[in-house]
Amino acid sequence: MMHIIIGFLTALASVLYGLERLGIDIGWINPWAWNRKRKWLKQFNANPAFSIKNPLEAVALLMTAVAKADGDMSADEKSKLLTLFTVKLKQSEEEASSLLGSCVYLLNQNDEILVNPEKVLTLCLPEFTEAQKSSTVDLLDSIANVAGHPTSTQKQFIERVKNSLYPEAETASEWG
Repeated sequence: MMHIIIGFLTALASVLYGLERLGIDIGWINPWAWNRKRKWLKQFNANPAFSIKNPLEAVALLMTAVAKADGDMSADEKSKLLTLFTVKLKQSEEEASSLLGSCVYLLNQNDEILVNPEKVLTLCLPEFTEAQKSSTVDLLDSIANVAGHPTSTQKQFIERVKNSLYPEAETASEWG
């Protein structure tokens, strides 16, 4: 009986080795390697805007998204963004320019950020202080008001961000 098992295992190993030598991927046989590869591919294919863990970067991205909500950003909006990045977010001019370039790049990759601003805040929301939350809303409003009055798209976007920053508290009923 043992010689049959040893023969079967030897034959199986020979077949797998031959398949690998022919260039056929047999990595799916190892469940740990398969799981590791699947996690890596999931992270690789994910939108980088939804993996931001730094509140400053998330706010900068949302500010840029407000400016680009209705299409291309105007020169006034770009200037206002750079000013706010340096004054309010305490970035140097070089860092502010780099941050703006990164945000514009992320927004040009897809429009999912404009549709789901909540996802941008998901990972970094616990890091926000109350002062940063209120400052974020003020910064978004100031960008929306650069061209006069905010558009309906900008208003809706800012409202969704507000709802993410200040989720409605569960209201307790009088009956317990």
